[in-house]
Amino acid sequence: MQVGITSDRVFDLDEFVYGVDKRENVGFGFWQMMFASGEDFTSENFAKMYTAMTYQTGANGKKLALKPNILLVPPQLEDMAKVLMTVDKINNIPNPHKGKCEVVVAPWLTKGIA
Repeated sequence: MQVGITSDRVFDLDEFVYGVDKRENVGFGFWQMMFASGEDFTSENFAKMYTAMTYQTGANGKKLALKPNILLVPPQLEDMAKVLMTVDKINNIPNPHKGKCEVVVAPWLTKGIA
C-alpha cells in the first residue's frame, strides 16, 4: 500500500495512492423480491405476478409486505413493458398498472431468440 506516511511515493511525490481490484457478480439475494415468468407478457400475466409478489411470506410465515417497483425485462419486451407502465387505457379500458413499476431493460435476458 502506498498510503502510509512513510511510503516512498508519499515522501517523494506527496501523493497517497488508493485503489481497488475486485471482481464480483450480483443478483437477487432475497429471492422473494423477484418473480420470473415464462408466460407471455400481457396485462393479465403482469397482474398475476405483481399480486403473487405482494403475498410473499418469509420463513416465519409473516407477510413481507413487498410492493414491487421494478419491472426487469429483456430488450425484446422493452416497448411492451413501457406501454403497459405508461398508457392510460388498454383496449379502451382504464389501465390499472400505469405507473406501478419502473421498466429496466436487462440485455443479458433473452426471450425466444434463435
